[in-house]
This record gives sequence, C-alpha cells and structure tokens, in this order.
Amino acid sequence: MAQSWHEIKAHHELDRAVDLCYHPQAFSNEPARIEYLFELYNEYTAPLLKRTGKRNETNSKCEEIREDLDNPHNNNFKNRINK
Repeated sequence: MAQSWHEIKAHHELDRAVDLCYHPQAFSNEPARIEYLFELYNEYTAPLLKRTGKRNETNSKCEEIREDLDNPHNNNFKNRINK
C-alpha cells in the first residue's frame, strides 16, 4: 500500500521525536540509529534474562534469541523468523 507524502513526513517526524527521547542528537544514518536502539534494548532486557539457577524452556528460548541478536552474522534468528 502506497503512503502519501503526509504519512511519510509524519512517520519521519515521529522517528525524530522518539530518537530524541533516547539520544541527545540526531543519528547520522539509519544503521547507526538501529544499532544504538538495539544496544539500548539489550541493556534494558539483560536483567530480565539473567540466570536464576532455574532453567526452564522459556528462559532457554530467550537466551537463544538474545545470542542470535548479539551475533548479526548468525542465521539462526532469520531461520527462526521464517518458519
């Protein structure tokens, strides 16, 4: 579905507003933005994935996904999404 010029402009303005909530200046490019936001996500979610001595299937899956996200050259995450 094609977006109108106004929708695209609104989307970019929203991106800028959200970015400024997490980063003091504009990002130089989209890959820099994505990398920063994923690093922030990893920082915020790391405490949720700490091992408690108990291992269950959910924690194991979360750890696998986190490892896949940390290694962009690993195709396991892409394969898991495409299933």
